[in-house]
Parts: sequence; C-alpha cells; structure tokens
Amino acid sequence: GVDEDIQPLPYEDSPPIPSVLNARSRPTVLLFVWNIPHYRAPIYRRLSRNPTLQFTVCAGAETHLFDGGILATAGETRALEGIRWRPLRSVRVRRGPFKGYEWQPEAFRIVRRENIDAVISFGIKSFSNYLIRMVCAIRGIPLLEWSQGLKRPERGLKWSLRKLYMKQADALLLYGSFARDFFVAHGFDEKRVFVVRNSLDHDAQVRFREQLTSDDLRRTRESLDVRDAGQRLIIHSGRLEP
Repeated sequence: GVDEDIQPLPYEDSPPIPSVLNARSRPTVLLFVWNIPHYRAPIYRRLSRNPTLQFTVCAGAETHLFDGGILATAGETRALEGIRWRPLRSVRVRRGPFKGYEWQPEAFRIVRRENIDAVISFGIKSFSNYLIRMVCAIRGIPLLEWSQGLKRPERGLKWSLRKLYMKQADALLLYGSFARDFFVAHGFDEKRVFVVRNSLDHDAQVRFREQLTSDDLRRTRESLDVRDAGQRLIIHSGRLEP
C-alpha cells in the first residue's frame, strides 16, 4: 500500500497549499477518510508526490457507503501505487439513529500523540472527526475540512449542527461554488473557503477523449439507435438513487 520510493512531481504540477499548512518547510499532513475511492486515487497520488508535503492518507478499506451503496476502492482496482497510505480500522454504524456514521478508533490516538502539522478531515458523518477537532484545537494543529459541504440550502437544527462542525475547521475545501457561496453568506471567512471541485481523474478523461475517433462515435450512436446526424445524443455517467 505504501510506496517509499516515490518520485516527486515538479512543484508546478502539484496542487496549491492553503496558507494554514505553511507550518514549516515540509509539513506533515494526515488525511482521515473512510476509504480510498478509485476515482480519488489520482489526487491522493499527486499529493503524496508533492515535494513540499509529507502527505499520508489514513483510511480503511471498507467498500460499503453510508447510504447502502457499494464503492470500488483503489485497492480493488489496483490503483494504490504511489499513494502514501496508512491503513486504519474503520467501523460503520449499521443501525439506529446514527446509521451510516463511521468510527476510526486509531484516529484519536494518532492525532493526540504524533507530530503533525495539519489534519484534513472528510465529512460530518464520522464520530472520529469530532474527536479529532477537539484534539487539534487543544494542540493547536490546523484542521481542514475537505468535503461536499452541502448540496442544497439548509436551516434549523440541521444547519446549526453543520455550521458548528464546519466552523471548527481552519479552512474548507469544497466541491463547488454553491457550497462556498452558502457558507460565506452565513458568516464564514471567504479567505478560508476554497473550491477544489470533485477529484475526478481529469488526465485519464482527456486521454480517452483524445483517442476517440469518428468511427467510435458513429458506432456508439448506431448501438443506441440514434442515427439522425441532427439528433443530439447526451450520455450521463452516474448513479440513480431512490
């Protein structure tokens, strides 16, 4: 799982670092996440190769999602090469009012005892993340929240709890502009809210697109019985949820 002979990418090709991470010349940064989805392997690999960071993904290998779905992980698709991975035992609550919440028993101990410059947490549905926030506040360790944030406006108790959780982070790394604008409009410092988009494998997508030929497009249209050249064909890759 861990590649100790990682060749660093040129700095220009590596993701930018929010100022809260500039604790020393090569800060130690730990990301705590439920698992390593196959589609996030490229960004985790690039961060692992960033010569300005000692970046490690602390994650389990569970494939089940909180909503009951199953996700292909980087380990299953043999995409872990180049990722500095620290395996953690991850437990998922299967029933009751907290169904879907996760718990990583080792996370609290790691943040409490080890020499860390910054921590990245991933999502509100983790009991570990609440404890990690408390330890980071006591030890003065910067904490970044990397998540979707929210998908639609919230209010009431749900928003109050989310706001309290997010406010405890020194910076927010969000998927889109809607979440950023919503947080800023509700009192979050815009200088600490970043839009990083969803971490898809953009390089692979560009490579596949460049390899497409007119014959490939014609065969695809014919296979879907869309033969009229003036008729548009839109293909969506995603999942359907009830």
